[in-house]
Amino acid sequence: MTKNDGKTILLITIPLLILIFDRVTKYIVNLIILPGQNISILGQLLTFTKTFNKGFAFGMGQQFGIINAAVATLIVFALIYFFTKSDFQLKLPLSVIIGGAISNIIDRIFFFPNGVLDFIRVFGFSTFNIADIAITLGGIWILIVLIKSEKEINKKHK
Repeated sequence: MTKNDGKTILLITIPLLILIFDRVTKYIVNLIILPGQNISILGQLLTFTKTFNKGFAFGMGQQFGIINAAVATLIVFALIYFFTKSDFQLKLPLSVIIGGAISNIIDRIFFFPNGVLDFIRVFGFSTFNIADIAITLGGIWILIVLIKSEKEINKKHK
């Protein structure tokens, strides 16, 4: 196996693992938690509650329903395009985002007509899921890579 084969396997495995972990957790939550029910895990620090989000981040755009699924799908296609044009440093966080985004799209289209299933609540803040965590961490990771790259470019030109 070559070095590139290992990278390819990693880039396929990351989104698949995120997708599987998100799907399994949502399946379990959907089975055992009633809508609106709160289950305290660590007091108010961490609770599980079953809610559905038709919008995007923090529930914005709830009124657009199925349009959100179409927009999310277009965004995933754009991310895949950027993925094909990126170097390995950007492909890693993009694969994390793509895995989370695809899982949330699956919710919107196939499983929950009420929107994406969210269930993790920290400090009573907005409710989210594993896919949302992956999307957020992937976005932060991309910012770190871009800032680091910019600093390296600036060092070379000094």
